[in-house]
Amino acid sequence: MTVTKTWDDDDNRDGIRAGSVTVHLLADGEDIGKTLELSDDNAWQGSFEELDEKKSGQTIVYTVTEDEIEGYTTEIAGDAEVGYAVTNSHTPEKTSVPVSKVWDDDDDRDKRDRAPAGRRRGHGHDDRAER
Repeated sequence: MTVTKTWDDDDNRDGIRAGSVTVHLLADGEDIGKTLELSDDNAWQGSFEELDEKKSGQTIVYTVTEDEIEGYTTEIAGDAEVGYAVTNSHTPEKTSVPVSKVWDDDDDRDKRDRAPAGRRRGHGHDDRAER
């Protein structure tokens, strides 16, 4: 019975992925003490082999669990016949950067200096007449 591990964590962006994980084999819901250690060294795959098919004449239902990995949720899919896929998911942390705009322009002086001739003094005064 094969077990394959995948990670859904944006390629370990937060750097918290475990270096290895332990998968436990259960027979009819009971941990029977068999484990797999999955890591990069075995391409995050392993197999439980030579498993008994029956106990007291009844077919044994094999399942797997995984030790909890802090910061991750675990989803296990599949069955003993096709194998199990264990996916650990982590949503990478996001941050916010506050931004404020500060105008350092002498209270918009350049705009006032570019006002059309005749309108620089305001109040309808036309400085062209003074030329």
